[in-house]
Amino acid sequence: MKFMLISYASKEWEAGLPPDPKLLAAIPRLYERMPKGGALHSTGGLAPSSAGAKVRVSGGYVVVTDGPFAETKEIVGGFAIVDVGSKEEAIAIAKEFWQLHVDVLGHSFEGGGEIRPMFHQEQCAPPDQPVGEQEAIVEYIRYRIPSDRCAEFEQAYRLAGTPLLASPHCLAFEVTRCSEDPNCYVVRIEWDSTEGHLQGFRGSPEFRTFFRHIQPFVSHIEEMHHYQSVGVQNRK
Repeated sequence: MKFMLISYASKEWEAGLPPDPKLLAAIPRLYERMPKGGALHSTGGLAPSSAGAKVRVSGGYVVVTDGPFAETKEIVGGFAIVDVGSKEEAIAIAKEFWQLHVDVLGHSFEGGGEIRPMFHQEQCAPPDQPVGEQEAIVEYIRYRIPSDRCAEFEQAYRLAGTPLLASPHCLAFEVTRCSEDPNCYVVRIEWDSTEGHLQGFRGSPEFRTFFRHIQPFVSHIEEMHHYQSVGVQNRK
């Protein structure tokens, strides 16, 4: 189940002050205490409301008001999206997050936020309307690897292949090397869907193991895209 953990902006945050360096250094420790099988999908912080604008509809007109939003009691300052087994697990993660603020910033700290379950496509579709099937897609990743690291690169993908194929969203993968340009490699990965890759796999424990193997070569990626079949194919 996916939940969005919303944090409200503090007065210091709204004033444009940077977060305490000790707090930033301590937050990564929370990732190590994620519930077993849980996954952190994404996080983000928002600039002070003075940098934004508010849009609302009133009397048939769309009204835009520049920030800051001084009249608003609770302003969103950041968020995290987690995939966990229950609402209780999401609450536990949020409690640890705010307890960390108290531990680092002291008992005078005041803050808070919300925990909101996220809708999925199946929940939003009308009851009598089936959710459309998602098409399988192919991801192509083109690397340019220095000559003295080619063997290391190939071994990294041999090791990364185990967690990759352990994912139910990965259908197959292949590493190819250009005959005319031996420093050029193309990795071809078949996924059950774009969502299965970007949300299912990337939020899983298998991704963390996979990425640990290939991380030294991420800076050598020249192209990374998803492709769908257009139905023009043949094979002898």
